[in-house]
Amino acid sequence: MNGYKMKSIIVIYFALLTFSLCLNVGKRKGSRSGQRLYYGRYSNQNESDITEKKKKIRVSLGVAMPLSMFKKRDYTKKIISSAMNLLDMKFVKTYELSPFLEMIEPTPSPTQVLNKICRQFLANKTAVVLYLTNSENYGQDTVASQYFIHLARYVGLPLISWNADNSGFEQSTGSDSLRLQLAPTIKHQASAIITLLERYEWYKILIVTGKIAGHRNFKQVMRELIIETPENQRHIIILDMLTLTNASDIALAARTDARVFVLYSTRREAIGIMKAAKNAGLTKKSFVWITTQSVIGENLREPPNEFPIGMLGVHFSTTVNTMIEQIGTGMSIVGHSLDKIVNSTTLDHSFKKQLVQSGPSCEKWSQGEHLYQYLRNVSIPQKGGSPSLEFLSDGSKESVELKIVNLQTHLAGKRWEEIGVWQSVDREDKKKKKAFLKNVFLRVSFLEEDPYIMLGPPSTCSANKGIICQMVDDPLLEGINQTEEMRKENSTYFQCCSGFCVDLLNKFSVDLSFDFKMMRLINHETDIVMTSLKINSGREKVIDFSVPFLETGITILVAKRTGIISPTAFLEPFDIVSWMLVALVAIQIAAGFIFLFEWISPAGYNMKFKHSQGRFSFLRTLWLVWAVLFQAAVNVDCPRGYTARFMAHIWAIEEFPNLTGMDDRRLVNPTSVKPSFRFGTIPNGATDYIMKNNFPQVHSYMNKFNRSTVKEGFKAVKNDHDECDILTVGSWYAMTGYGVGFPKGSPWIPLFNHYLMIYRENGDLERMQTFWFTGACEPTKTKK
Repeated sequence: MNGYKMKSIIVIYFALLTFSLCLNVGKRKGSRSGQRLYYGRYSNQNESDITEKKKKIRVSLGVAMPLSMFKKRDYTKKIISSAMNLLDMKFVKTYELSPFLEMIEPTPSPTQVLNKICRQFLANKTAVVLYLTNSENYGQDTVASQYFIHLARYVGLPLISWNADNSGFEQSTGSDSLRLQLAPTIKHQASAIITLLERYEWYKILIVTGKIAGHRNFKQVMRELIIETPENQRHIIILDMLTLTNASDIALAARTDARVFVLYSTRREAIGIMKAAKNAGLTKKSFVWITTQSVIGENLREPPNEFPIGMLGVHFSTTVNTMIEQIGTGMSIVGHSLDKIVNSTTLDHSFKKQLVQSGPSCEKWSQGEHLYQYLRNVSIPQKGGSPSLEFLSDGSKESVELKIVNLQTHLAGKRWEEIGVWQSVDREDKKKKKAFLKNVFLRVSFLEEDPYIMLGPPSTCSANKGIICQMVDDPLLEGINQTEEMRKENSTYFQCCSGFCVDLLNKFSVDLSFDFKMMRLINHETDIVMTSLKINSGREKVIDFSVPFLETGITILVAKRTGIISPTAFLEPFDIVSWMLVALVAIQIAAGFIFLFEWISPAGYNMKFKHSQGRFSFLRTLWLVWAVLFQAAVNVDCPRGYTARFMAHIWAIEEFPNLTGMDDRRLVNPTSVKPSFRFGTIPNGATDYIMKNNFPQVHSYMNKFNRSTVKEGFKAVKNDHDECDILTVGSWYAMTGYGVGFPKGSPWIPLFNHYLMIYRENGDLERMQTFWFTGACEPTKTKK
């Protein structure tokens, strides 16, 4: 019914207009309520300059702004500076641009609107009116603005408008509208929403509208845009369209199969709709809500509490400063159109004057439509590589940029965050993309392990450049005051995440232009796993990995021994008898066979001749055997004979001093010492997986000594000793690397791999590693 009431109001306005015209209200002389603004260089004017100025054709430009005594100075300043920027254009030799300011009340009466049009604009022979408003009340303000636009069209006065709350109204498709719209129209917003639906393959949607002005036009535009899509690319299906008189009617949507809802309403209507939707179970994790600018409003930092986290929207700035900036754009359009008129060879001087001066009476101006054509056909280059400012046949801008925003949780509460940008391009050029998204939102899961991911109270995030992490699943946050919870020191819902992986993730976020939310892996659904995740064959069967960003493996962590160290400790793990057998028997036998095979082999050294490196003697063979035994990096003479080489390889693969310690007798047979040797690892991890597959008996014994986290394992080994009384023994075993985990076939893998190689080449990984992995127990370096 509200839509019919609005139409009735507009009809009444036009009736009053007709009555006023019959009384010849418009034939009165122009009043002086408008502030005429002068600009230019007047200090050195002489009589000839004044005479030349009188020969110029005066072009009155009306600037209609919302009534505000506080902003009047800003309006005036912007009008003068914008006019000064046009002084170097060609039209100034023929035309004298004379802008003047008129401020309009928020809800003017029909008589006031009529007086503004007839007594201020037409009486001053105004050529063009800049009509700028930033109200988003969608009530009486909208009706008054719409009446102003219709009345200007009725008298043939061209408008250049920027109206946030009128973008939803239907525009004429031809030139009879006489209106250029600088603000994004509802068609632009609908196009952005369709692009978002196609990007995430959300093909079945339900459109929900309130009784907001223009809701029928929005539904029609959505339907037309889908129909205009080529048939082989048309995937979106509108399951239903609901126009809600009462917010509780949203419960009807629960009967459909829709999981994606497109909402067009006022902000006040949206609050009631979303509250009812929550009660109907339509705001759970499996549902998606996408809204227009009318729902989001001007302030992105204070969304209503009824709006659910994860809500998406299309947004453009409607602040007062943004509105004032449009004065410069509008005056630039007028300047370029005047240049076109001046450069025209088909117009004489008399007609050029008629084209820019309306009649003093409130009758239809016959040249207004002709002037509108010059305004609409301008093409103004923009800075920064942006597309030129041009207009379509319906008067809307051809190139528009809209922000894609997402409702997210922050320390100060909920906030709309920009996650992407939608840009329209030339619709006549089919080779160009219609739109694109810059940023996307990713869910990042983690597991705690110092110093990769360290957890602390949320209040510490500002000090260590950490990120607020969610520790529970989304359903558990329902009914929780998240703002207050994030300020608690002992919060169980949120923690502050910092560490090596957080710094690396922040760097990826900047370079790859994505936003993210870190939360503990609870429901087994995520886009990225960023933690100390080792790459192994078992995990590669179910997920994909990036290239390693750190090298790792398996080693043994032990506590330092206290007291006197045995002088024979360096001989371990073998005893003295074993080393005597190796030195007196095994080494001699191996060296003897290698030398014998080399002596009798036809492919070996010729022992009768002395070579440049000397003869291959028995002493050189012993040197080779000892070097291989201790894996020393020294120069040796390798045998040439095949049998001798084979014997040398047999000796090399014998693992006398097993430096990894994995075959240590205390690990293989832990009960051989008293008390029994105790050791363990973290269950269900990469080390546990390797031990289970390669050392099943050892794995079976160590299960009862496993610890759930690295911190607990470290504490068990330390046993209340000093932090620095811990060391690793043996060489690393089963070397691998830490990688970023992705779902199978993720498109992010090559991008992460590319930047990981860049970080490795420019030293970023090394710098982060030095910062996070250098501890207080690092041995001091002696100065030379």
